[in-house]
Amino acid sequence: MSHRFSIWINSTINQSHNPRYILKTKPVTLKSQRLVIPLEELQRADVGEVGGKSSSLGEMIRSLSQSGVRVPGGFSTTSLAYRDFLEENGLFDKIHGHLSSIDTKDNIALAKAGLQCREWIKEGAFSHAFIAAVSDELNKLVRAGVKSVAVRSSATAEDLPDASFAGQQLTLLNVPTKLGPLLLAIKEVVASLFEDRAIAYREEQGFDHRKVALCACIQQMVRSDKAVAGVMFTCDSETGHSGVIGITAVWGLGELAVGGSNTDEFTLGKPTNGKDVISILSRRLGNQDQKLVFAKKDAEGHFTKLVPTSAKEKKTFCLSDSELRELGRFAITIEKHYRCPMDIEWAKDGVTGKLYVVQARPVTTNDDHGGYVETYSLEGSGYKPVATGIAVGRRTASGAVKVL
Repeated sequence: MSHRFSIWINSTINQSHNPRYILKTKPVTLKSQRLVIPLEELQRADVGEVGGKSSSLGEMIRSLSQSGVRVPGGFSTTSLAYRDFLEENGLFDKIHGHLSSIDTKDNIALAKAGLQCREWIKEGAFSHAFIAAVSDELNKLVRAGVKSVAVRSSATAEDLPDASFAGQQLTLLNVPTKLGPLLLAIKEVVASLFEDRAIAYREEQGFDHRKVALCACIQQMVRSDKAVAGVMFTCDSETGHSGVIGITAVWGLGELAVGGSNTDEFTLGKPTNGKDVISILSRRLGNQDQKLVFAKKDAEGHFTKLVPTSAKEKKTFCLSDSELRELGRFAITIEKHYRCPMDIEWAKDGVTGKLYVVQARPVTTNDDHGGYVETYSLEGSGYKPVATGIAVGRRTASGAVKVL
């Protein structure tokens, strides 16, 4: 590493005055393997190197762009970068030794252990080599006119057909394309590998904590804060019925759709009888009182905020018929490529009006039961609700109420 380069890096870091990403004084040797990789160079087989999310995005950029599926570009940190970071900060044995010393079924002990692991990571320092690699890729995005990015978690044991890690790690939206905020966001995302829920799930599924790495997927932001975003399944999410596409949509950024907001819901019928026609089978208008939009940095260092939806938005479906059919074509193309039902996150850019796919992973719900969709309702009348909310699914059950 040249003397000139070292001065530039230290100048960049010192201007931030933030101890959470100040470099160690001990120089780190650049290794032959790569610490960051552009998404367009990745493919499905790279799960072990960059995790499920980043490898899937790279696969779609490489293989489906010519079919009209739009995927925002960016880059990913690697599992090598993750393990180097832990080792350079003396955290690999420290964290995993700490986790092995507790009973992860004890919620209080689990919460304390998870918090401690996350704090150790946030206190760690990135190497010169890693910061240089991130800076190089970040500068490419800046030169392309990108002003903010999404920083998404991409674990090497996620997006697998037989396990669902969705939502267990952190996603940060609208992170400015500046080195300081991006490094802090990457560190927060890496730390989220040790959220309580994620630790417990890996224990339950038999995943060795030492063999799971957390990579950060840095992806150009789609301006859905000025439009809409949501999720779609290439099958019925309850029964696995493969003849339909289920789409949920919210005004603004898509985190509310992922988190279970009261979304607009649409059901599309896939083409049949050899005809290339996508049918719109049903629509349901959600009750959306809020939406997530871009904001300046808040007290927690995040760049989004909740605002009320307008009266017009509350009364209007998020998507037009033509947009629904375009999303349907995206869904069918992606499912055909992966050869399995897919869970897809999408977003509409309010500046360009274009629809994008920002994530795709195999569905982990029930298998196709054979040509039907189940719905349930209570028999009789006169029931008085004692609580209302958003249902996870459409099934019903009866029994004594349990307060958790």
